[in-house]
Amino acid sequence: MLGKSNLKLAQKSKFVRVPMGLGWASKKNGAEHLKSAYKLWPSSVPFTLDYALYLKKSGDKEQAKKLLLSVEELKNTDPGDAAHKETAKKALAELN
Repeated sequence: MLGKSNLKLAQKSKFVRVPMGLGWASKKNGAEHLKSAYKLWPSSVPFTLDYALYLKKSGDKEQAKKLLLSVEELKNTDPGDAAHKETAKKALAELN
C-alpha cells in the first residue's frame, strides 16, 4: 500500500504536495516499498501483480513478464485475487 501511495502521490508536483504534508512521497520510495512487499510475501497475488506492473512501466519488461506469468500459478487467498489474475493476463498480453 505504501508503494502505490508513494507512486501515485509522486505524480503530483512537490509544490502541490508539500503544503498538504505529502512531500515525503517519491517514486524511489514507491519502488522500494513495492519490491519489499513482494519479497516479504511472494505468494500474494496483489503484491506480485503490483510489483510486476511497476517493472513493466519502468521498462524492465523481462522481469515483469516473469512475475506476470507467476501470478497465474499463485493460489487465490483473497476474494479479489481472480480479478487480479485477469489484470495480469491483460498486462502479459500487452507485453507479447
